[in-house]
Amino acid sequence: MNILSKVINPVIYSIILSIVMYTAAYADAPHAVLALEHAISASVHGEQGHADECKQHLEEAMKHARMSEKQHATAHKHATEAVKHLKKTAYQKGMDHTMTGIYSNEALRHAKSAEKAHAEVHEHVSTALKHFTKVKKHSKAGHNDQAMEHLQEAIEHLEDVL
Repeated sequence: MNILSKVINPVIYSIILSIVMYTAAYADAPHAVLALEHAISASVHGEQGHADECKQHLEEAMKHARMSEKQHATAHKHATEAVKHLKKTAYQKGMDHTMTGIYSNEALRHAKSAEKAHAEVHEHVSTALKHFTKVKKHSKAGHNDQAMEHLQEAIEHLEDVL
């Protein structure tokens, strides 16, 4: 019984971890949503010529995008670590046909999916931040058309994660 619990407990914890990591990829939406809302507000104010309001919303959008980017980077790191441990568990010699092996492989599949989701979200948010930086640069230089183009690009990348 002791050997069985030594094998089953890590598998159960691994499955729970993979489920948590998978759902966490999409649970971070509040920062991404707030970044998108502020980016859209900045765009509207920019089109109306309200420079101060546009700048204020742009700063808020950047703040929330950075927070989202940081959370996804951390979650991706943990998901990658979970994949590594699940691979060790799932590929134990002789475990392929046991229930533990089957559940380990299923948990590994979910953890890999979470790892990929976090990487994709992180990439989109990072790209949106680059566009926000270009918006600020073009706005300071008085290139409003180029600033608005980059703002629209940032909005598209944030929409892709939601």
